[in-house]
Amino acid sequence: MNNDRVELYVSEQHPQINDGVKYIHLTHIQSIDNASCMEIEVGNCLDYALERNEILQVIISKLRYNGTLQINGIDLTEIMYNVVSGNLNLPQVQQLLYAGKLSAGTYENTKQQLQQANLTIINETLVDNQYFFTAKRELNE
Repeated sequence: MNNDRVELYVSEQHPQINDGVKYIHLTHIQSIDNASCMEIEVGNCLDYALERNEILQVIISKLRYNGTLQINGIDLTEIMYNVVSGNLNLPQVQQLLYAGKLSAGTYENTKQQLQQANLTIINETLVDNQYFFTAKRELNE
């Protein structure tokens, strides 16, 4: 199977199989050839990695020109705001942050990383303490 569409996962359970999708565990991202993927769905996998910045750079290197990257994660800034404003209590924060996760980022930091990697953000959303980005690796790099 080619690497046109790749979805990353982190749990020990293999995700549901969809035709035309190659599923790769996050720890095996190096097994993908550079610039070989048209679409990579990262989901919230970076929240389960200690070296999230380095892994994001590796993931981006696997993306073809004109390929797209979909990524989401917990936004620490929103969580802190919701704690201070009383919208989240300690058990809710613990559930959001410590359910097997090893790291967390912010909407702004992730956006900056994507832009520094010369990706064009084509969709960005911040909802309920989570950020969502779709970015494109432009041909004119």
